[in-house]
Amino acid sequence: MDLFKKYKVVNPVSLEGDREKLWQDFIIAKNTAVLVEESYKIAQLKNLQSKGKLFEFDVAMYPEGESGIPLTLSPKIYAYGIKKQKNEKKIEMEYELIKFLTEDQQKVIELGYVPVKKDVVAEDDSVKVK
Repeated sequence: MDLFKKYKVVNPVSLEGDREKLWQDFIIAKNTAVLVEESYKIAQLKNLQSKGKLFEFDVAMYPEGESGIPLTLSPKIYAYGIKKQKNEKKIEMEYELIKFLTEDQQKVIELGYVPVKKDVVAEDDSVKVK
């Protein structure tokens, strides 16, 4: 909230949670400098840019904290966590569940993109992890 209240660098639209409105604010009103979006939006941005309807843009990976885990700020927050727990057996079970849930995500991170089909290979360097 410091980014919004103290530094005033967060577009108020992003706090409303309306992703479509935020998208329009980014591409039409140009009131947003950084947009956190899904990778499929890159094709839409490139299409608009090729038609002269959009400014030059670039794609950046999420910054990583000390743990090496990407940090994001977005209208939607996805997180996995273990609540405070004293029972060692439950902690181990929760850990195994989280490991299972995130296993495929780690594979996606290694690839750098989510293919529509298994036999599709990314040809666009902007969607690959560098």
